[in-house]
Amino acid sequence: MVGEAHKYPDFKALSQQIDPEWIAHALAVTGKASVRRRKLPAEQVVWLVMALAMYRHQSIPEVVAHLDLALPDEVNPDIAKSALTQARQRLGEEPLALLFGLSAAAWDERHQHGRTWRGLARYAIDGSTLRASDTPENRHHFGAQAYASGVVASYPQLRLLTLTSLATHLVRATVFGEYGKNEMRYARDLLQAIPDHSLTVFDKGFLSAELLLQVQQHGRERHWLIPAKNNSKWERWRIETSYRELKQEMLGGELTLRSGTPETVRQEVWGALLAYNLVRLEMAEVAREVGVVPTDLSFTTALHYLRYEWSWLAISSPGTLPARLLRLRERLGELLLPKQRRGRECPRVVKKLPSRYSTKQVRSVK
Repeated sequence: MVGEAHKYPDFKALSQQIDPEWIAHALAVTGKASVRRRKLPAEQVVWLVMALAMYRHQSIPEVVAHLDLALPDEVNPDIAKSALTQARQRLGEEPLALLFGLSAAAWDERHQHGRTWRGLARYAIDGSTLRASDTPENRHHFGAQAYASGVVASYPQLRLLTLTSLATHLVRATVFGEYGKNEMRYARDLLQAIPDHSLTVFDKGFLSAELLLQVQQHGRERHWLIPAKNNSKWERWRIETSYRELKQEMLGGELTLRSGTPETVRQEVWGALLAYNLVRLEMAEVAREVGVVPTDLSFTTALHYLRYEWSWLAISSPGTLPARLLRLRERLGELLLPKQRRGRECPRVVKKLPSRYSTKQVRSVK
């Protein structure tokens, strides 16, 4: 076991903090708890996997050093890159998946109070895709998009579906896996996670009597909403915004995920979803304090501030924490998104279609 004299870094600036008992429970249930002293015990590897999403443009050794995640060792102060890889492999994906389930449900229930519509909690189910590193293992496990021409996409892909709160954009539940599996089959696995007394919005691609009847016939007061035809008007749920924030803002718009094996890819996705929810949770807490809705705050700016705060906590004394958190909350509360979009600065124009043939301009001579 890890020595009691060492105190783990305090990451409260990212949220009201993940309950340490959740982490201990997830590690114990999955049999991943550290049984001997390591420079990077299982508890720290959990935080490392989340940090890899927060600091996407830094390498794994840089993240460990930047956040001071490894335990001190006077004999061998350095930690090899291979040891970091082995630590992630020992942890696996199961503790992250269990931790996500525990925290996502608790955080969502905490922030549904006072944000319902006619007594119903509002959710959306939709899907997206993520690209993985092009390794034989990833391509065999996840597959890739095949075009009508017979060409296969350059990178392996995985499908991702989420049950997302419309009030806070917190992800309540998720399923993901191989690209070739139909979204409708993934959606069935999410239905049991829909809470009672709720309204769930589906994209028009999920129009299926079998699917929608399961929403109504299981649980209590579970309603659904789906567009009926192209010219219908419906509530816009903006779940695509969450995918953009996760893929472009948090993961930096990188071409692929970091990991080279299916096991570490899945672990990385769970870590990214946990990190995304931590940012969204802090935004929901701030919004409640300043009396606005969470979606009025800027995710990008909140992410930048929280990255800075996490870095600062790695080298700061605990006594200054309350003041830092108070200042963080005050700053985030001021970063409200504009209620109206800016006017268009340039008129709309029709782009000229590219020519199949090269052209050459000839100047006339008079």
